[in-house]
Amino acid sequence: MEAGGCPELERREKGGDHSIETGTSDLYKQMGDALTGDDYPIVGVSWKNAQSYAQWLTNNNPEGKTYRLPTEAEWEYAARAATDTAYSWGMEAKHEFTNHGADECCDGLALGNDEWFYTTPVDSFIANPFGLKDMHGNVWEWVEDCWQNDCNNAPQDGTARTGCDVNASRILRGGSWSTHPRDLHSAGRGKGLLETVDKAVYLPSR
Repeated sequence: MEAGGCPELERREKGGDHSIETGTSDLYKQMGDALTGDDYPIVGVSWKNAQSYAQWLTNNNPEGKTYRLPTEAEWEYAARAATDTAYSWGMEAKHEFTNHGADECCDGLALGNDEWFYTTPVDSFIANPFGLKDMHGNVWEWVEDCWQNDCNNAPQDGTARTGCDVNASRILRGGSWSTHPRDLHSAGRGKGLLETVDKAVYLPSR
């Protein structure tokens, strides 16, 4: 943000209700280190924020690479990591492998290897067979696609479903620290409006 890659986050807006400095809401304040720690994922990032950051990376990297959000198909391929189970480690959500919520939505749960009530520092759990971490749980992740209730008529070549109304909801994948275990599996889907910037309780993104 300081370098101009992303608009100011809601929690840092002076005078805003959710500002951690001046606001009256505890929406972000209660997260403590999980909100401000250098090793934690950023929460409260809207789909538009994510797009702005990707464009900034594209414009400001010396290698000339192009950055973008993954498509829904690309995200699921990466999460499954060549497995045919609900999660890359098996058929059940387990705190041994991921940071997720209680069985009854929607609250965090520290249990076993998952010792964090809110978000987890990066590199806290083992990687999937593709070497990727935190594909399940911790924070929801934005993808490029427009929201539709199912995957019928989705592109067959792995590209994003586009062409929706400019203000239509976009897709979130992976679940979060407060998500019911059933929403963490590789095929699980969520949605959020373009300006959604809520904390990790419902719609966090990284």
